Amino acid sequence: MTRLLLALFAIAPLALGGPGEPRTKARTPSPAEQGVADGEAHRRLPGLGDGFFKQGNYRQAAEAFRKEIAANPESVPAHLGLGRAFTRLGRCDVALREFWPYVGMKAFGAEVALAAAVCSGRLGFADDAVMFSQMAVDRDPTNTSALTNLVLALDANGQFDDLEALLDQLAVARDDRDSSFYAKAVLALRRGDLTEFDIVVREWPTDRNTVRNLWGLDGQSWLDLDDPLEVSRVMRSIKRIRRPGLARMVNAEAVRREGETWQALDILEGRALKSNETTDSDAIRVRVLADQGDFDGAEELLSSYVVENDADLTASAWYVAWHRRDRAAMRKWRDAYLVVRVSPLRNLYKLIPINWRLDHRPGDPMPLPPDPSGLRAAAAAAREKAEEQDRKARPGVNSPRGPGALPKPGR
Repeated sequence: MTRLLLALFAIAPLALGGPGEPRTKARTPSPAEQGVADGEAHRRLPGLGDGFFKQGNYRQAAEAFRKEIAANPESVPAHLGLGRAFTRLGRCDVALREFWPYVGMKAFGAEVALAAAVCSGRLGFADDAVMFSQMAVDRDPTNTSALTNLVLALDANGQFDDLEALLDQLAVARDDRDSSFYAKAVLALRRGDLTEFDIVVREWPTDRNTVRNLWGLDGQSWLDLDDPLEVSRVMRSIKRIRRPGLARMVNAEAVRREGETWQALDILEGRALKSNETTDSDAIRVRVLADQGDFDGAEELLSSYVVENDADLTASAWYVAWHRRDRAAMRKWRDAYLVVRVSPLRNLYKLIPINWRLDHRPGDPMPLPPDPSGLRAAAAAAREKAEEQDRKARPGVNSPRGPGALPKPGR
């Protein structure tokens, strides 16, 4: 027994440290070290944030990821999930702050890199957009969304040398070649080449679910020509009840330009548009709020973004200034828009609802708006009457009209 006690006392200093030596404390590895050391640890069971994200409820997903980070500040998947949720919410400045500390880690996969690429492009960081797009392709060469984004990022950055080779690669990446047609169509709209766009549209297969991208782009091409009636025709050609997000946003903008501001808001808030809390839809929402006279709401929505880096948001800022008859602000946002606009066909004047426009010739000073209070009152009365009759009032917008599918001048 005595020998056993002596042996325990002999090894005790090894465990507790000498009398004058401090105990050594294990250092907690940083998130980056932890991620590189054991990437498998980041494959935790999907939580509430992941579930909300898959459902398209991005605000709830962001809140769930925040709670997960509060409970475990070093949870890399939670940080990256929060960044992806912020990307879908249009908060790209915040999203990139969540992404950058974990670049290069195993958890930084193709989908995360693609989100970082989208945000970098939104904020005008063209080099970073190319880098993240290339990273997404390297992580998953079969990800056609990443390859498509790389094509568009290279084009936006003025790197045209590799575009043809990448488009050829994209064409064979999917059997239906839908991603290749999408990239070519976007490039044609960026250049204002509607002849090339119509060629792409005629060749685009129409028997695939992914052709839904075509509806939104086709509607956008008619918006570029300032013909919202043709946009309505395109929307009527969609067979599915649940229109995809891009098509619904284009439809909302077309309806708004016809003066039906309440109906545009109804489209944006529809259940079928799950990703309606994004930069693109918020840009349209700002215009709707301005049409309804809610300038404080419009300014508050704009204040949550870096407006100057996004063409649609810059156009919306100009539109709010137009409503307020603020010529100085109109000049400021017009100059900013000329820097960031994505197509030579898109003109700020076209944002004004057709029935609110005055005589205007290109090159003349932008006209000031008439007082739309009467129009707002009529729209409110129409909606109130529709609610009393328990039906939605959509006067004329969804009814057949115009020459249908006949070609238009200038196409």
